Amino acid sequence: MKIRFWGVRGFIPVPGPTTTFYGGNTPCIEIMGDQGELVIVDSGTGIRKLGLDLMGRGFGPKGPGGKGIILITHTHWDHIQGFPFFPPLFLPGNDFALHGAKRGQHRLESILEGQMNPNFNPVHSLTNLGATIRFVEMDEESEHLTWGNLRISSMAMTHARPAEVLAFRIDEGSRSVTIMTDVCLKDPRERRKAAQFARESSILIHDCSYLDSPSLEKTRGLHSSLGTAVAVAEEAGAKVMMPFHYPVEATDTLLDDLFAGYPGSRVEIRPSREGLCVDV
Repeated sequence: MKIRFWGVRGFIPVPGPTTTFYGGNTPCIEIMGDQGELVIVDSGTGIRKLGLDLMGRGFGPKGPGGKGIILITHTHWDHIQGFPFFPPLFLPGNDFALHGAKRGQHRLESILEGQMNPNFNPVHSLTNLGATIRFVEMDEESEHLTWGNLRISSMAMTHARPAEVLAFRIDEGSRSVTIMTDVCLKDPRERRKAAQFARESSILIHDCSYLDSPSLEKTRGLHSSLGTAVAVAEEAGAKVMMPFHYPVEATDTLLDDLFAGYPGSRVEIRPSREGLCVDV
């Protein structure tokens, strides 16, 4: 199983000379199983570059077409804004199953259709896309599904109502990757729940929106600090924790200094960055 990061930034894209190392695109993670199973987590602006890469891997006009699963943690703008610009969606022969939680009357399909509205997008509608697109509503508490040799689990976590976030865990044999972005873990019960879900993960990818400011967690909620991410990883017994969803003000220099100066931990801290590929 391999992980590749196509976008690690939270909130809005921040391209520019001060973010060239960690990257400025909003969240998108590619996970590829050993048998070629494609899983994409979130469709922030990073999904455009992923799509261009996939066009040369069988998803393009000269290829046989490809299949993949897209997992949507939640539908805040930074996690879906790249979806209309994902090139494989425009080509017949490609097949994507989009998995996300139903939020009351707000269905994943209707939310993504809404951002294709002609007031916002010249494509006008999901029905104008060439690929086969299927929407799968996941249980709001927890659910399991299988994709080839991959076992995918989800768990609802606290973020901002009505858009609570789904955490995802992907297991292949003895290896596992857990993704927890946009999570608020002020409540000790939520933290224990998170650690149990990520138990003995090979890699835990965790929200780090508040960097080293636990006070923001207490006053704002919604997200996590690096200290919380490390604490969850240690309690879970994860081997590696990868900070993710960096705030817009976090320059390359600021992040370098943060990670270099962080005190020792029982878990390896390996910062995520755009373009990074990791073997699990």
